[in-house]
Amino acid sequence: MNNHMYLIKDEKLVKSLVGKAKAPEHKINTSLLELEDIVNHFNDKKIYLNKSMESVKANLDKRSNCIYMYSRNIHNINDVFEQFIITFNTFPSIKKCNKTNIMEFHYKLNKDKLIIFCCDPNDINVITYKDIKNLCDTNNIEWKNQTYTQFITQLRDNFFDELMDVLNLQRSKELKYQRNLIINVIFVSVVLRIRNST
Repeated sequence: MNNHMYLIKDEKLVKSLVGKAKAPEHKINTSLLELEDIVNHFNDKKIYLNKSMESVKANLDKRSNCIYMYSRNIHNINDVFEQFIITFNTFPSIKKCNKTNIMEFHYKLNKDKLIIFCCDPNDINVITYKDIKNLCDTNNIEWKNQTYTQFITQLRDNFFDELMDVLNLQRSKELKYQRNLIINVIFVSVVLRIRNST
């Protein structure tokens, strides 16, 4: 107290002072920190291209577990998001956005039914999501609605990973050869010493 230390013998007073001096413990309970399993829905859902929100609502029973892809010159689906809110009178969960541009949002009807709305992230005048999907299938890369640049990056990473595997395999073979060579030299020298000693 007052920058002085005093000996306190009363145990209740000691516990009280120690309790006051402790920093308060903060516990945060929020759904924002819950982690979801990452699932690639682009492999198991049917894709419908550039459908209007009226068409989505009319076919809600038939297409309750699908992807609505918007492949157009606009590289966001902000207008689709607004139309969704107006049509369904509910807010879907935004999954991908680039600053203020919404790239993907999900609408979960129930536990098993999920509708995904997303845009084609590529420049459709040059290449579309279908071309990227074909390239991914050809090169054994998982398609996740990536851009052409992302595809090239994945292809490069795969190439260098395979190259490193080959180099590591060669290096291990060289090490094995060197180890066997050293063992043989030691064996020969031991045999020669034994012969010389007898």
